Amino acid sequence: METKNAETKIAPRYKDEKLAAHWQVDDTRESFDRLFYHLNVTTNIKPYFDEVLARLNLNDDRFAQGLVVADIGAGVCWSSAILASHPKVKYVYAIDPSINRLKHARFVAKHFGVEHKLKIQQGTFLEPKISEKVDLVLLNGSLHHCCNTEIPGLFSNIRQLLKPKGEVLIAGEHYMDWRWTVKRLLRYFYHFHDRSTLGYSLSNLRAPQPFSGDHWRSRRELERMFKANGFTAEFFVHKGLFSKNEFSFCRKLGWHCYYAILWPERL
Repeated sequence: METKNAETKIAPRYKDEKLAAHWQVDDTRESFDRLFYHLNVTTNIKPYFDEVLARLNLNDDRFAQGLVVADIGAGVCWSSAILASHPKVKYVYAIDPSINRLKHARFVAKHFGVEHKLKIQQGTFLEPKISEKVDLVLLNGSLHHCCNTEIPGLFSNIRQLLKPKGEVLIAGEHYMDWRWTVKRLLRYFYHFHDRSTLGYSLSNLRAPQPFSGDHWRSRRELERMFKANGFTAEFFVHKGLFSKNEFSFCRKLGWHCYYAILWPERL
């Protein structure tokens, strides 16, 4: 179930990464509370994820037999642990390339009391290393880190992983509209004399951020991307932004936080 002859490009930020304090969960309750303060208070990440799960409705009859889930790009696995806590979920494969993040993920699972339902392992978009079919693939805050050249391999893996009636849940994501592109254009000319440090060019204003690997895609690009790789997508847009305090009006302009449910088309 893995795409061969390709190498996952991991952004410099995630190689030997020094994690922010809120991700550094250990045995202490204080560290766990710090994580959830970040997810619930500093940001809208957890409320948005709750909205996503409400839309998915894990209590629906179609999930009556229980679910096997693959969370690809799971980070410290807080989303994996929330899913594993649901009685309709049998277990969750929590996949991430970062050893540092997975080290803390084991403590997150322990705090949730779901160690027995989480299969935490190192893997990538191109090599998730999951040996069985799953009912649900989750990409929570990870799709924008996937390089365009790796997208076909990622969705090829997903198609092979999914059971016949399986679904894909894209969460914790953003897309950009023309106003964001205009902002980048203006910034390009403002920094014209040192434009080589910007990380993007006039011919590719939405080039990925070099250090973090963040990709800035429009909704139309996302729709085309999903369609080209054999998936039908339904989009839902959140109110507001992920960060509650850090975004100025200028930074907010052109941003849209969304989630999407994808179904494989018959090829």
